[in-house]
Amino acid sequence: MNSNTSKPGERYASRRAGGFTLIELLAVVGIMLLMLKLTLPALKGLMGGTADSMARSQLIGDLNSARTMALRNGMPVYVVFMPLMSEVGGAKAAYLNGEGNSVLGEQSIGYAIYAEFLPGDQPSSPSKRWVTDWKRLPGGFYFAKEDLMNIWHSADASGGNRLAFNTLKNGHRRKDGIVTRKIYLPYIMYNSRGELSARGNPGEVRVGDFYLSVTEGGVLPPERLPNGTLHLGDAERNDPSVATNKTRVWLHINGITGRAGMLKEEPGKSPTYSLWVHSLKKNPGLVANEMDKWLSANNLPLSNRAWAAAGMWGNRNDRGNLIYIGRANGIRPYAVRGIPRAKLMGLIAHLRRVDPAIEVRYQSS
Repeated sequence: MNSNTSKPGERYASRRAGGFTLIELLAVVGIMLLMLKLTLPALKGLMGGTADSMARSQLIGDLNSARTMALRNGMPVYVVFMPLMSEVGGAKAAYLNGEGNSVLGEQSIGYAIYAEFLPGDQPSSPSKRWVTDWKRLPGGFYFAKEDLMNIWHSADASGGNRLAFNTLKNGHRRKDGIVTRKIYLPYIMYNSRGELSARGNPGEVRVGDFYLSVTEGGVLPPERLPNGTLHLGDAERNDPSVATNKTRVWLHINGITGRAGMLKEEPGKSPTYSLWVHSLKKNPGLVANEMDKWLSANNLPLSNRAWAAAGMWGNRNDRGNLIYIGRANGIRPYAVRGIPRAKLMGLIAHLRRVDPAIEVRYQSS
């Protein structure tokens, strides 16, 4: 007669060698799920949170990188943006239908950093290098037409010295046949001191603070043809004027320091603002006229022209700016009231093109 002479501890060990029980596995899975639930919020913050915060952080980081390059190299550096194909200026068709075709996929979402001169270049022999490849905003965000137009105006501050691009990628031919290609794109320029500036004079004149935004929405690239190239045409982008309850992330670039920071307008909220003019160099009546032209073109109520009335401004200070005298009661009249933030930033950008020395203040109404 056979008998099992193994000890109780040995029999228990033999069962354990076969694996875990179902109850033990379920307990482990439950603990893992609990830990995941507890750590997920922290991981979300670590990974950048929402898409709008990632778009904001990416663009601010790249703008500040361009500023750092300009300071390090002692040469101007440009952040260049790709608008719709129809908004690109210069001799573009042959190039975008050939070597530069892939850049059509960057319309309203792409930007890159460019340096005309690099350390060691001779004045007559610039390197004209793209310092980075074209980079896209995170999915679900794009540059609205109004934002790109503001960047265009910043570039236009250089007048006849506005920068022209021969290529949109390194290694491409710079000529169409025997003619040197010139393509015009919107850009933001940092001078050798890291300030926002314009080309065309030895001092690389500052252009003042700058505001731009990225908007929640989509951009559909041009159709891809059977040969693999993109159709020579515009991408399809959302119009922010009809996009309701969308997140819009505003960026502010300090004109003197060149540092980029964030302003944000929450979806579903439409705060309005009042604006005051604190200092300016040009004639107040002229600035008020330009202000009203912009407000009228944007279907907004005209300004309160009391701020620019005769007797409100006196002599000039050591910077050449007019000194505010004001009323006997000491209350400074507002220039504009009840303007949405999106329009407010556009108005400020316009006023700084009219008078780069203008200083304004604003607060929510």
